[in-house]
Amino acid sequence: MTGLWIAVAALGLAVVFLALVLAAAVRRMDGLRAEVAALSERLDPPDGAVRGVAHPPSGLPVGAAAPVVDGERIDGGRWSSAAWAGRKYLVAFADPGCLACDDLVPALVAQDVAPTVVVGATDPGAWPVNWRPPSGAVDRVVVLADAGGEVAAAFDSGFTPHVFVVDEGGAVTAQGPADSLDAVRTLLRESEGIRIVRPGASGA
Repeated sequence: MTGLWIAVAALGLAVVFLALVLAAAVRRMDGLRAEVAALSERLDPPDGAVRGVAHPPSGLPVGAAAPVVDGERIDGGRWSSAAWAGRKYLVAFADPGCLACDDLVPALVAQDVAPTVVVGATDPGAWPVNWRPPSGAVDRVVVLADAGGEVAAAFDSGFTPHVFVVDEGGAVTAQGPADSLDAVRTLLRESEGIRIVRPGASGA
């Protein structure tokens, strides 16, 4: 009889042990599911989002007047956005150390999605060769050095790549992270229906 009770007790202990192991395994599986979901979102983000990066709220809001962009062109000389007054254009903040920028900037330099000024907080000599605009392209794309970060501060840009759409009247009509031409085109589409009416201007 004693042997039977010992066997029952041992079986009970084994069941309890297995239940604890199973509970621990379930908890671990839940943790793994959460990790997989987070990784999936990083690898396949929503349209317009930059892979693997969560950006804090940043940038001048829609309707704000865009500051004048003025700086040293990496291909020599100075340039100011006053040269593009009356045109819609993009201001794209980028940095050679930003992996997402490696995809975006060469595409902006090569494609004519909209007149674009690329601004980077670095010395001109650090810019990759394929980030440099072709000769004579100043009406389409300009790349400026912003080593002191003054232009980024004026736009309240706190990450890269960060793209602003500036309308013909000089107002910000869209802005946000963009790591591809498709994301830039999304920002341009968002800006199309926006018209900024300033005080004293006719709304007609």
